[in-house]
Amino acid sequence: MYGLTFSFRIYLFLFILLTFTVKAQRDPITEAVIEQRLLQIDSGSVIQFKQATIALDSSNYTIADSLFTLVLKNAPSFDAALRRSGSVKIALGQTNEGIALCKKALAVERSYAKLYSLAATFYFATAKNNTNTPELLSEAISLLPEIKTVAGANESEYLNLAAQLYYDYGNEEAFKRVTKELLQKYPKLVSSHYFGAIAAAMQEEWTKAEDEIQLSHPKITIRCCFRYA
Repeated sequence: MYGLTFSFRIYLFLFILLTFTVKAQRDPITEAVIEQRLLQIDSGSVIQFKQATIALDSSNYTIADSLFTLVLKNAPSFDAALRRSGSVKIALGQTNEGIALCKKALAVERSYAKLYSLAATFYFATAKNNTNTPELLSEAISLLPEIKTVAGANESEYLNLAAQLYYDYGNEEAFKRVTKELLQKYPKLVSSHYFGAIAAAMQEEWTKAEDEIQLSHPKITIRCCFRYA
């Protein structure tokens, strides 16, 4: 990790645990639109889809997996179920199956949510396996230009994702560039200062790194980066 001292690496690890265990709330309007689309495909699957989503959001991945599988039997091309089922598979350690499902969802429509979700899936697949698999991270990074410019793109989410991917891939120059942009444009995001602390630590600027962590106060607005499952 770029020569960070062991104690500071532990400090950052505890910091990320405390500040990023924040669940994003699903937009009820968006969910209603998704469920209406499924209603037109197979009305009998709507309740299962809703139950599967609740299970996913509650980290009950085994239950979510079973329910999404039932939905996909009756609606095999329903992109929201494909994407969410892929996320569940990744959480269960079924990397190849999860990536395949997310790619299938993207083939239906190359939307911001699906592009972002696939890139995040690649990242979480490496995190789940506790290894920075270069191939998966490279695939995720290859999606960044389209994620940045596609209709409906969210800049702060894109920058957070890019910073995490560049850091794990080992592209220090790109990581510092994106982190600088995060700090300049989104100083109220906890994640901006988290990445800022890492960037400072890379330069062994320990006082600055500690200052960045202090700026990450719980009262600062928290945004969940990976919310498109």
